[in-house]
Amino acid sequence: EVNQQWSQELGAAGRLTIQSVLGCCGYFSPFVEAAVSATCYPRSILPGCKQQFFEFQENALTRWYIVSFGLVPVHIAIMAAGLLCSNHVTYRFGKGMMPKAYRLSREAMAVVMEQCVSQLADQYGA
Repeated sequence: EVNQQWSQELGAAGRLTIQSVLGCCGYFSPFVEAAVSATCYPRSILPGCKQQFFEFQENALTRWYIVSFGLVPVHIAIMAAGLLCSNHVTYRFGKGMMPKAYRLSREAMAVVMEQCVSQLADQYGA
């Protein structure tokens, strides 16, 4: 993967950037796929970039791995808290409470029942 990335995916500008940041020259040595610069030329004594480039990628992936999986317990705790809070419905917090506009007194209920009985009597006969 590192070989393919260096030889096929990175252009001269990408190799030059990596060489200047890591302080190396070429892939295995200054003679192999090096981007020529003031510090990187065929007789340069700088080492090849393969090992340093591989270690850089490995460190970056390790950091992402630690950050990604370090957040898993936090996500699980948030989901558990959400589940616990969503199931917290009691008499005081909404269960069984009808809005005041829909509450009927005994007198209003008696009127409704009389109307219902009269409709049934008209429809089916008494």
